[in-house]
Amino acid sequence: MFARKPFAIAATLSLKSSKAAARSLAMALLVAAVSASPAAAQSSTGWTYQGQLQSGGQPATGTFPMTFTLWNAATDGTAVSSTLVFDGQAGNPAPVQVTKGLFSVVLDWTTQSPSVFSGGPRWLEITVEGNTLTPRQPVTPTPYALFSSAPWATVGGDISYTGGKVGIGGAPSAARLDVTGGIRASANHSTHPQGAHLEWNKTDGDGATWLLNQKGLGPGGMILGEVDAANTVSKRIVINGDGRIGIGGPPVNFGLLDVRGSARVQDTLNFGDDNTNSDPVYISRINVGSDYTRLIFNCGDNPGSGPGPGDEILFNAGGSTQFIFRSNGEAFKTGFPGWGTISDARAKHDIEPLKGSLDRLLKLQGHTFFYNDPERLGRRPGQCIGFVAQEVEPVFPEWVGSFDKDTKSLTITGFEALAVEALRDLRTEKDSQIATLQSESTALRAENAALRERLNAIERVVEELANRKLDPANKHE
Repeated sequence: MFARKPFAIAATLSLKSSKAAARSLAMALLVAAVSASPAAAQSSTGWTYQGQLQSGGQPATGTFPMTFTLWNAATDGTAVSSTLVFDGQAGNPAPVQVTKGLFSVVLDWTTQSPSVFSGGPRWLEITVEGNTLTPRQPVTPTPYALFSSAPWATVGGDISYTGGKVGIGGAPSAARLDVTGGIRASANHSTHPQGAHLEWNKTDGDGATWLLNQKGLGPGGMILGEVDAANTVSKRIVINGDGRIGIGGPPVNFGLLDVRGSARVQDTLNFGDDNTNSDPVYISRINVGSDYTRLIFNCGDNPGSGPGPGDEILFNAGGSTQFIFRSNGEAFKTGFPGWGTISDARAKHDIEPLKGSLDRLLKLQGHTFFYNDPERLGRRPGQCIGFVAQEVEPVFPEWVGSFDKDTKSLTITGFEALAVEALRDLRTEKDSQIATLQSESTALRAENAALRERLNAIERVVEELANRKLDPANKHE
């Protein structure tokens, strides 16, 4: 703001009157302070100019046509304003009334030359009855209060005001403040608890105050935080001078980004770029259809037909690899424990034993085959062993799903239980067969024992008869 204090300039001037020949006038001028009081009632942005007009050394009285123009130099130079004419013609103000040598006019270039006071030096040139008075009178700071009180007009390419919007370095845009170029803030920590900072407040809700500063971070750091009435800052985002970023607090000494709390990725999270080791690595969400979403883990560009084992995703714990997933379709894990599933009886209902498991399994037919397009299906080329979904579906329909709308897939579930029950069926069948054979064997053994007993009896009779025939005492027989 320019100081609002009066100042005076004086000059001796001569003119020729257009109404009376050879009339000499001398003029002493006094410029008063800028005023918005009734003294400047013609315009709230005008400034009062007071002067003294003398003729032949005596104060003049009457009306005189006058003009006023601002220049950028005491001599020569360029006029920087329009000319204010006081002659009462063509809508101009009336000629200036001079009483006992004194007169007063209000000069206002706001409408015709709004940027006339831009900070550079100015000189006022006056004409009386068409005669230019010399020298021009320097305009000292008081009128420049117009420049520092809003609203103000465009001042070259430095600063402008338009309809409540401010532009620095150019015209304002739709924003309240538009700065073309850099902004620098500096302050001593002892003069403000937050040092140099940018601060803004909410006018509704909780009325929180936010600020942007770098206090306590050393060279190059920056804090975006919320400050309370006691000037305690909750650090929401912190950028260290070395480029590390912390969200929810200062970053730790690991990695460039430290997020304390949840984070959301709207589309894709990339690791490196597509040209890093010639392998794109990213996690991406795709909304396939209504209530149908895919989460894609892409590791490299070597599918089943790629060289070697392909690219790998590893899950480590304590420096040891626990799981390996390869782009060629292979998957590995440490030996124990195995893959688990919930099996508590308290978590189940309608528990029924499997029946006919052996017969159902024996209805399946194993095959060898080749995939038509193994890369599209994520399979390695070459001969494979397995089932055909269309053959499995009538026996185990719950195993059959869809890879896409035109391709069936197969997910074998519960095979362990089926295998156990199939073995049980086989055991029952064999046990029945064995029991039958054992019963038959027992009967045969009994029959054999009876036959052997009869045979032994026959042998005893034959032996007895033979002995009798050979005895001399029985020759008479």
